[in-house]
Amino acid sequence: MVFFLSFLFGCPVNSCVQFRLITTDIAKFCDALAELYGNIGKPLLDIYLFSIALNRGLGASGMGTLWWAYFASAALLRLFTPNFGKMRAQEAKLEVG
Repeated sequence: MVFFLSFLFGCPVNSCVQFRLITTDIAKFCDALAELYGNIGKPLLDIYLFSIALNRGLGASGMGTLWWAYFASAALLRLFTPNFGKMRAQEAKLEVG
């Protein structure tokens, strides 16, 4: 890509730093977009497909009960788990001081 751009714009390869940075930024953007799909899109798609399969097998009332159990367990976990961000900030503060 750098060679093509340097040939196209008539500048030597060493002076086309901005074009190398553009290609690096595009590569980083594509990696971040692929990671976004892997971390958010894929789990949401899995939950959606899993919900459809459960709805066919359990019906609407069973599905509602299952979702209520999921939300109740998430609320309990949130209630009883410590705030790890605050603990990490306190640890960093103690390490510095």
